[in-house]
Amino acid sequence: MKKITFIVNGKIRKMKVLRESIIHCFRSEFQVEIRKSTLENSFQELTMNAINKGVDYLILVGGDGSINEGVNGYFDASKELREKAILGVYPAGSGNDFSKSLGVRDDLEQLLFLVKNDLFKKIDVGLMYFNKVDNTAGKRYFINIADIGIGGYVANKIAESKKRLGGKFTYTKALIQAFFTYKKQRVRLTSKDYNWSGKMMSICMANGKYFGSGMCIAPDASLTDGKMQLVIIGEVSLFDYLKNIPKIKKGHKVIHKEIEYSFAEKCEITAIDNPCPIDMDGEYVGTTPLKTEVISNQLKMLLID
Repeated sequence: MKKITFIVNGKIRKMKVLRESIIHCFRSEFQVEIRKSTLENSFQELTMNAINKGVDYLILVGGDGSINEGVNGYFDASKELREKAILGVYPAGSGNDFSKSLGVRDDLEQLLFLVKNDLFKKIDVGLMYFNKVDNTAGKRYFINIADIGIGGYVANKIAESKKRLGGKFTYTKALIQAFFTYKKQRVRLTSKDYNWSGKMMSICMANGKYFGSGMCIAPDASLTDGKMQLVIIGEVSLFDYLKNIPKIKKGHKVIHKEIEYSFAEKCEITAIDNPCPIDMDGEYVGTTPLKTEVISNQLKMLLID
């Protein structure tokens, strides 16, 4: 029997029910292992260990932050063993934005169908070099979207909140509050075919399309094209932002003199004034300067084509 391992965020509610449902759905056709993250055993470490033990399918159960940890655990593991593993996502977080680009739901029957039929593609990941929170040099992979500016500021605020009213409400509240307290900063972005400098609210480097609990910020982003979509949001007012939310949710580009869209395989961003905070897959990770590149066709990921 093929081996399928589930790495589960230990903070998920109704853990016992989920565990029983997983076993009921998969045990007749697979050797099932379920590992829960704890303070002692992080999601990233559990993912690395599962791959190093040998696994056919590895399912990451959690939100975007957990998936980011899982992807970094994947790259911490043996190259030979990780290339044999097929990854999947069971969304169980507050935002679950990356799962939207994959077309997957919190549905074990759908997941079983994907696994049994090996419905996967090799997808891209982003690799970023930056300054960590402790001001030491950092290197980290991201799977969905990394952004600088107000996104990092908001991610830090969300981490401090209890999210009792749900991911969408918490994100929107934190974002609106940030409009009144975050100061737009001057930065310089350079890439092979596109350069930009000026005062910005946010710059997104997108592998997936969605962030902020369902906001389709990068409608032309693709998981398999070897590029990231760059979305530059300059001096945009709160009024303009709120006015365009319906368009963003529907995946429409926003036509505005302070918003630009482009693509790049690599880019560098430096702050002209103060260092800018970085949001990576919904988590605050550090500050600029940064270098980002797309690593093409790196992960075999279960998805709906």
